[in-house]
Amino acid sequence: YFLVHRQVVDAAAVNGMLEAVFRQGQHLRALSVAVGYRAAYIFPRAGNEAVLGQDYRQLPGQWPRVQMAIERRAGVLTGPVSLIQGGSALIYRLPIFVSDQYWGLLSTVIDMAAFNSAAFKSAAEGQYEFAVRSVEADTASGGMLWGKAALLEHSQAVRLESPVPGGVWEYAVLD
Repeated sequence: YFLVHRQVVDAAAVNGMLEAVFRQGQHLRALSVAVGYRAAYIFPRAGNEAVLGQDYRQLPGQWPRVQMAIERRAGVLTGPVSLIQGGSALIYRLPIFVSDQYWGLLSTVIDMAAFNSAAFKSAAEGQYEFAVRSVEADTASGGMLWGKAALLEHSQAVRLESPVPGGVWEYAVLD
């Protein structure tokens, strides 16, 4: 149990909510809730145990984006991110405020391989070369989501940008 402004938060209820949302999502690898800056709940737990108890302030590769979400009081999409538990993912982080005070953070971890397979499969099979990269607003991080990085600099490629929470995705297409 955790106390939130004199109200008790039931751990079983939080875990039940995470499980219910997880079961409805596609391409999800995990959902977690941090109380303060420490990951306190995660679903599924199996395979993600290394995340529990992690303090985001001690993770230099992730802290700037967590801090951005909290300061903006808005969701931020990050990635691709190399995960503590292994693998790569996109992470959507949404800060939780109670009585106008920061309480914690909800993180939705989207499996990179499953996402790419669903989002870009037809691009891989088509007649066009296609590349996408993430550019995060607050850092030089982000990275290739799909395709070859050189395509994004090719003079004949058609380039587009699409805003995402906390940054942009850049696309390049060449036939």
